[in-house]
Amino acid sequence: MRTTILLCLFITFSSCANWIKSPGFSWSNRPSEKFAILPFRVDRLKRELEPGMTVPELKEDERREGLRLQRDLFRYFLREMRERGVSIDVIQDFNETNDLLRAKELTVKEGEEVTVEELTEWLGVRAVISGEIKQMADAEYSAGLLNGSLQTERRIEAYFVLQENDKRALWRYRDKQVGNKDVSVYDITKNLLRRVPKKFPF
Repeated sequence: MRTTILLCLFITFSSCANWIKSPGFSWSNRPSEKFAILPFRVDRLKRELEPGMTVPELKEDERREGLRLQRDLFRYFLREMRERGVSIDVIQDFNETNDLLRAKELTVKEGEEVTVEELTEWLGVRAVISGEIKQMADAEYSAGLLNGSLQTERRIEAYFVLQENDKRALWRYRDKQVGNKDVSVYDITKNLLRRVPKKFPF
């Protein structure tokens, strides 16, 4: 899927809180409606490319990672919903989401913006969760010193937003996760994603 479909969705927010929601909003108030999780925008922040890797290859790798993390978060949502007794019918299967996006992307010109309203109509859902995940494979050496360690750190920062339309964000969440060089960036990111559904206003 072309990232043009995803980039216009994400809204950066500067609140110090980990999560905020629209006053009075709860998904339990709309049990007959669905939301979908979109593939995430992934930025792998490195000082230089891996030997032999080109910029287009890096971008393709980030695209695939965004799809993989979308799948993971969908599964964590299912687990949380089952534990809370929430019907899983309110979340669209990520495979269906991606199939519908692939069917529509050919109608979108390169660089053309897609609104949230258009996306929810394409997917047949009330709202969508989009997000950006920044993966810093090796943080600055000084970060390790500040934390009392001489090891380089791997740092993940993530931002998520649930939107009904372009003007209204129903829920926003931001988080970070740090791990040492012995833990893969993917595993650190998954640890962060596991916390996201626990902050969702079911």
